[in-house]
Amino acid sequence: MLFKTIFDYLFQGFLTPLWGSILFFKILSLILLITILLLLKFKKKFFLKDKITEHDTKIFNKTNQISDEERLYDFINRLENRVIDLEYIITPKEFIKLSNLESMKYLDKNLNKKNAIFLESLAKLIDFVSAHFMDYQGRENDSRLHFEPDLKHSSHKNKTEYYKIYSELCKILSETKDKYSIYRNAIKKKLFI
Repeated sequence: MLFKTIFDYLFQGFLTPLWGSILFFKILSLILLITILLLLKFKKKFFLKDKITEHDTKIFNKTNQISDEERLYDFINRLENRVIDLEYIITPKEFIKLSNLESMKYLDKNLNKKNAIFLESLAKLIDFVSAHFMDYQGRENDSRLHFEPDLKHSSHKNKTEYYKIYSELCKILSETKDKYSIYRNAIKKKLFI
């Protein structure tokens, strides 16, 4: 009974005159218009986010076709063993070449930054390999590149230099693995791949 009395009082005393008022409909129309505009704005934002994710997923898939995680770690493991076939060096070079094209840049700035850091580390590794891996002239029918074969197969003094350079190789390999891991985790978080 009390509830009915309160409702009647509110409806008759407050809502009835308001309902008949033009001001009420103007305010209601304004609220609806603002709501619709906000929904359209957020829809556009979410739609754009979906487009960015779609674009960045295509970029990742294209580069991943050239050198996926398994191939990258195979490349690094072979370098740790200090002997590598020339074909294993070509793949990371192609990956860097493709990734540096403007059309292959991520739209997400964070992914682009992580990718650039990883590419820089990978390029440093390839430069190191180019400087310190070479044909070993002592073996016939060996098309592989060896880590500093002249230092390895020479005097004790040169062996010290050999292990110093090998230590540098291990450091660069570790950095490259870390940078790849950071880049790959960013991909997982942003693109869910």
